[in-house]
Amino acid sequence: MLRLFFTLVLAVGCFFMALGNVLNVTNFGAVGNGSFINTVAIQATIDSATINGDTVLIPSGTFMTGTLMLKNDVTLQIDGTLKGSGKVSDYPEITPSYRSYADYSVQRSLLYAEGQHNITLTGTGTFDGNGSALEFFTNNSQRPYGMRFISCSNLTIENLRLRSSAFWMMHNLNIDTLTIRNLDIYNHANGNNDGINADGCRNVYIGNCTVDSGDDPIVLKGMSLALMENVVVENCTVATYSRAIKIGTETNGGFRNIHIHDITVVPTTFSIPGVAGAARTGINLSIVDGGFIDSMLVENISMTGVQTPIFIRLGNRARGYQDTIPVTNVGSINHLTVRNITAVAESNITSMISGIPGHYVQNVLLENIDLTVPGGLGAFPAGFGVPEVETGKPESDMFGDSIPAYGLYLRHADGINLNNFCVTTQSTDSRPFIVTEDILNTPTYATETIGNATCAKIVTGLAAVTSSTLNAYPNPTNGILHVSLPNQGAVQYSIVNMLGQTVKTGTCQGEIDLRQLECGSYLLRLFNGSSLRFIIEH
Repeated sequence: MLRLFFTLVLAVGCFFMALGNVLNVTNFGAVGNGSFINTVAIQATIDSATINGDTVLIPSGTFMTGTLMLKNDVTLQIDGTLKGSGKVSDYPEITPSYRSYADYSVQRSLLYAEGQHNITLTGTGTFDGNGSALEFFTNNSQRPYGMRFISCSNLTIENLRLRSSAFWMMHNLNIDTLTIRNLDIYNHANGNNDGINADGCRNVYIGNCTVDSGDDPIVLKGMSLALMENVVVENCTVATYSRAIKIGTETNGGFRNIHIHDITVVPTTFSIPGVAGAARTGINLSIVDGGFIDSMLVENISMTGVQTPIFIRLGNRARGYQDTIPVTNVGSINHLTVRNITAVAESNITSMISGIPGHYVQNVLLENIDLTVPGGLGAFPAGFGVPEVETGKPESDMFGDSIPAYGLYLRHADGINLNNFCVTTQSTDSRPFIVTEDILNTPTYATETIGNATCAKIVTGLAAVTSSTLNAYPNPTNGILHVSLPNQGAVQYSIVNMLGQTVKTGTCQGEIDLRQLECGSYLLRLFNGSSLRFIIEH
């Protein structure tokens, strides 16, 4: 049955901003000797630059600073090193106007902006949060973010080396049109060292980044009711001992039209005594505070150094983003495709999909999955029960350190489709390949042995649910619309404008180039009967 998707908004450069002058911070009194605190001088440069949309240049040298407030139409070009002060007193507390669950966390940051537009961070240099400074350990609850941007529009962060934030490297909250690309992030200073956080943002591109972080390297969050939608994450390499690719754990808002593809997960190079270097989870997609996942595609992922490859969880932690709001209802996970995945696991904590009683994970396709697991366990005793832990934090080990299936555990789910789902055990394992509990609309599978792998393939069932579903994932930086039609090859298309005129036709093989189109509303029609309304706007 044809499913009509929501309206897409695609920002593809229908605006033009004139380039201003370059203002060197040394001309405003800044000194790059690695010790002088330059907050006043650099802030004065930013305040001057916002008038005409100028560029603020951090030249060669190491420029120490406290909190800097970025403003409209400013480009901050870091060609030397911009380094945070090691003193908490140089980071005043800033309470945002926009409320979110982050209000319960630290309110300090090295770079900050709220309600601003057209901000760019770029350059050939290094942004150093100086997070290992002694004072950040002794004042743990006051550790600043590296950068924090709230309710801004047209924000770009690109081409830089980002190092050693005291807390998350960045928090992008409620941003409209966010571009993050070509970053080299190494964030291992103390605790909670996330890499890239995008939280309730629209029209997001994250691409060509390398992230090795002490916590989640790339994470999409919902710490308010703002939707996280129209997102492309591509061509990144990530490493962590936490969760490599993650939704949550805060999920008050929804996650819609998300495309994550061509990601390589590798072991972190940072060693902590007594802590395993493998990521706890390779792909962790969870809804536990209300909110929803709808129309999400994760594909072409290669993982080594992970404990559990795939973890999909619908739970009921029901944590509100403010104490004054009503208790959050159970959310939903629907129309999710995970395909073309290879992973080598380092634990027997099995990949799983789990809802809770009465609330089902719905319409998930796992396709072309190739997992290698340690194995070597015996069969579990008859009647063994996996605990529900309905209100728990969504972690792959939340149900214990082993699961009664070696390949896949399915519970409280509706319409789960497996197509070429293969698992190889490195040692003989007596557990069943797949264990299911409380599963609705289960397809019939053929299970076969291929080499050392056991594979499940659909024989009959619900594969048609996804075969006619049109998903489109806009790339807001280059005007390419990624079109996904599971289980189908190339298909002819036409694009019609508001006047009913056909403005473009062709054969779609996964991508449609929209750069020739003017701003406006369009209808995409595929000749298999699917259609989708989208908007190009500035």
